Amino acid sequence: YMDNVTIPQFYASLSNKCQGLDPLLMAWEDVELSKLSELEVFLDEELVNFQNLVLKDKEAGYPASAFVSNVRKTFNTFLSWVGGLPADYLNPTGTDAVKEISLRNICLSLSCLWIPWLDSDYEPIVKEAKLVPNVMPIGNAAERAKSNREERITKELRDKLFSVIIGSSPEHKQRIYDAMKKLVARKGGKSLALYIQAAIDMGLLTWIPPFESMKKFWGVTKSQQSVSKLISKNGSLLDDRDVASRRQEIEYLLNTTT
Repeated sequence: YMDNVTIPQFYASLSNKCQGLDPLLMAWEDVELSKLSELEVFLDEELVNFQNLVLKDKEAGYPASAFVSNVRKTFNTFLSWVGGLPADYLNPTGTDAVKEISLRNICLSLSCLWIPWLDSDYEPIVKEAKLVPNVMPIGNAAERAKSNREERITKELRDKLFSVIIGSSPEHKQRIYDAMKKLVARKGGKSLALYIQAAIDMGLLTWIPPFESMKKFWGVTKSQQSVSKLISKNGSLLDDRDVASRRQEIEYLLNTTT
């Protein structure tokens, strides 16, 4: 249907299709299937028309090169956004993953058809490509997305752990972190609860740190539930003498490390 349009009109139409898919503002949950489907159909139906427009522009000496460049940058921005999504969005398994399947089809269309043709056949784009990094293939994007997601989760778990540590400075917090790590590694249940209760009593922890964080960074075992049963805001089920003994251990370690 776009036989008679110009390249600026094509770019405006592409921008319109991408409006509901703002890579800089939207989370995956906010993306509507209808918007993805619309873009997928547009890319599928308009490739040949766009190529004809670009060939005519080439013959005329590239008068619309700025708009063609903007089309290419729009693709770059979209694929960069996809690169930050979890890898399984690009490798959907179930047939019910309709949004993910549509996203994958769009990425394949851009990576295998649109971008290679533009990068190889349109001189201003070829020159630009030498100045900026190439868009990663979809497989590499998926790997980077997976790595980004793991890094993000690790940072979140670490931040949650440090959010319950009370220290007068970042260095003081780190010392408490290191001391607790030495004392609670491979512990769980009552033996872990005693150290946590002692640290809370000493004003080193606001409350029980998230178990997933302790498991990843301190190497604790068993479950949060077994610790939560022994430590309660209504009173501890732990023996006061045992807790006092753990307080001395923590204090000793904090005083002997710098």
